[in-house]
Amino acid sequence: MKSNAVQFELIKTCGRTGARAGILHTPHGDIDTPVYMPVGTQAVVKAMTAEEMKGLQAQIILSNTYHLHLRPGEDLVEKAGGLHAFMGWDRPILTDSGGFQVFSLADLRRIKEEGVHFRSHLDGSARFIGPEESMSIQQKLGADIAMAFDECSPYPCDRATAKEAMDRTHRWAERCLKAHTRPDQALFGIVQGAFEKDLRIESVKALKAMDFPGYGIGGLSVGEPKALMYDMLDAMQPHYDEHKPRYLMGVGTPDCLLEGVARGIDMFDCVLATRVARNGTLLTRDGRMVIKNKQYEEDFRPIDDSCDCFACTHHSRAYIRHLFKAGEITGARLATIHNLRTLIRLMQEIRQAILAENAELPEALREGWLASIVVSGVALVCYAWTSEAAFWTGVITVALAYLYSWRTVRLKALPVVDVISHILMLSALLFLAGMVIAAPGLVLPAARLFGPLITLWFAREGDLARGNVARQPGRAAITASTLMIGVATVVMMAALVSAMMGMAGDLTRETFASDVLVVPQSVAVYNNVLGADENLAGQLKALPEVETVATLRAASSSKDGSPLAVLGIDPAVTPQVTTLTMRPLPRSIIAGSSAVVRRTAPK
Repeated sequence: MKSNAVQFELIKTCGRTGARAGILHTPHGDIDTPVYMPVGTQAVVKAMTAEEMKGLQAQIILSNTYHLHLRPGEDLVEKAGGLHAFMGWDRPILTDSGGFQVFSLADLRRIKEEGVHFRSHLDGSARFIGPEESMSIQQKLGADIAMAFDECSPYPCDRATAKEAMDRTHRWAERCLKAHTRPDQALFGIVQGAFEKDLRIESVKALKAMDFPGYGIGGLSVGEPKALMYDMLDAMQPHYDEHKPRYLMGVGTPDCLLEGVARGIDMFDCVLATRVARNGTLLTRDGRMVIKNKQYEEDFRPIDDSCDCFACTHHSRAYIRHLFKAGEITGARLATIHNLRTLIRLMQEIRQAILAENAELPEALREGWLASIVVSGVALVCYAWTSEAAFWTGVITVALAYLYSWRTVRLKALPVVDVISHILMLSALLFLAGMVIAAPGLVLPAARLFGPLITLWFAREGDLARGNVARQPGRAAITASTLMIGVATVVMMAALVSAMMGMAGDLTRETFASDVLVVPQSVAVYNNVLGADENLAGQLKALPEVETVATLRAASSSKDGSPLAVLGIDPAVTPQVTTLTMRPLPRSIIAGSSAVVRRTAPK
């Protein structure tokens, strides 16, 4: 049964990326998307109460079908009035199908067409879950959103294995639809296909044909390089129904949240925030902080100066470190509060940025473009009474402006630099033309409108100026046009600088997926070779909170008289911290074994 219990309202789509802002309407309240969903595996977010989760502004919690089936059992939860009543949470809940947990049991399960036979990891008892059983469990739990039972293929796996798992997932999805009968609960389908682009696209289209009210994206973040996951998301993005939500399952690190949103994902979940918190790792805007390290022993600053959570507004790094060292459970609770609030706040800020972003143009350019239309329109009105030639000049100017306004819609898919070049050029031309055309026609109306005020303010000088304008409007028009051209030129140059700086910042953020980009004040330069001090990488690796360090070196050379830029990287480490991918370079270009980096997608 297809339920309309959950409806997705798309508010805005970013014009330069696939980022979306929307509202997910559910029986237990509305959810602003994109959204991070804290994980309450066993009907509780570890170390947190329901009221504390509300204080963190959590909108929805995810619970686990597999674990709740084993303990305490779906029948008991149903007797308690469903998950909402059982855990004291009156906001939306999503339950996963249990498929991922079952398939992760490895030697403890056998996959058959009817479902999965497995043994409980708690007591070894024989169990079975198929599509119908998963639907029965989830309907008794009573979450707002249930997930179809799917087969998650392992990583790595061959194409045949990936296709077999995908096809079975589709057959199980159809059985889930037939078995799902609860009208106040929505059922989302799950996309599979491992890391085969064509299979991923086929899976999206298959679920689309079944008319699920939302999509889960499974089988990612299972140990693969992040660049590979992003590649799969890019491949699937154009094929979804844009008016239905997309849920990337099991993904919740800050960098993946940003990259996922940019690729049109609306919902995320991950246990990382709470799991690492219990081990003393804190998520900050500057990267991860291992609070147990000695460097924080006398550090009386908050965890993150920009964070508004209880831990940051009431306690210091030194105090929280003390709690961990003393084995006090409050340390883990405060760390959990901070990490959850960090991810929730990150998604709130991302949503605000999407809503504030102009869908077609950088704001400065858009203002200049609109100004050209307004000025040209004023010129049209002023000259309609005086000059037929000027009238048609104004008509043509306005027509060009509006014609290009239609064209900008088609430019949204172009690289930002192309949009800037097109819009800036026409905007400048129209703006300058409008100013020149409008100036003579506006001189006398402006003099009559503002003349009395100028005379009152400047007395004799104002009266003389008013008289000169009346006697020689042409001269005043030339002066006014010159000033307007100067103003227009300044506006356009400022728009260009602003747009290019924004583009450079976006490119840096998109390219470097690491938490910190280090650019030393002094670099070693020898024989046209540019790079950081060789000792710097070793010093950074020695820091206890640093997991991975990737270094870059740049050099210039030439090939057959043409300049050649070479970027030196560590191929084993660099893919972990950037969105760059590597491909072999032909021996005809550079002898020997070498590699070249390129962007994964044109921007």
